[in-house]
Parts: sequence; C-alpha cells; structure tokens
Amino acid sequence: MRRNLNMTNLESYITNMAKTIKKNGGADQAYHWSEIAMVLEEALKYIPKEKLMAKDYRELVFVGYTNGLQIERGSEDKGAFYSNTDNGCFVPLYMLECHSHRARITAHKIDSKKGD
Repeated sequence: MRRNLNMTNLESYITNMAKTIKKNGGADQAYHWSEIAMVLEEALKYIPKEKLMAKDYRELVFVGYTNGLQIERGSEDKGAFYSNTDNGCFVPLYMLECHSHRARITAHKIDSKKGD
C-alpha cells in the first residue's frame, strides 16, 4: 500500500479501499461490511456539521425592492434596485449575509469608474 504524504492515514486508506473495491468488482468481494461501516463512520467525523456553520451564512440581508419586469429581464444589463417601494417596485430582494461583501466590492468598483 503506497501512501501519498499529503494525505492523512484515513484519506490514504479510503483511497486504497476505493481502488481495491473497483478492481475486485464490489465491496463485498474485498472487505467485510463491518470494516466499510467503520471507515465510513470515521470519515463522517470530519464532515462539517450544519449547526457549526457560522450564523451569518444563514442570515438574510435586505438588498432593496424591484419589480416583476426587472426580474424577467434579469439577464439584460439594465435595471436597478430601490431602497423603497417608489417607482412601482414592490418585490423585496434579499441575499445571504455571507455574500454581502460582493455588493460592497462591486459598488466600490462602479463608483470609482464614475470618477474616471
């Protein structure tokens, strides 16, 4: 069993296990079910749990209001969002808090181009 030095023991074991299963035509030919279950349980310990996810990844931020026509034409380079319901815009728009930095970054880039 050749080990990649960039992998953990578990990653290396799973990699080799997958190769052996493919080569032998199925897991039941290569490993006892209890060994497969043990490896899967161990691997699951390293998958991030949703409850551990940062709160801001689940929070919504109000972006503004728009109207149905602007939503339908969303693929065009026209349109705007409004901070209030004036201009016939009654559809509220929200985005995930974790993406709010994108609005700030693009607003800064657009604003700096106006000064040119």
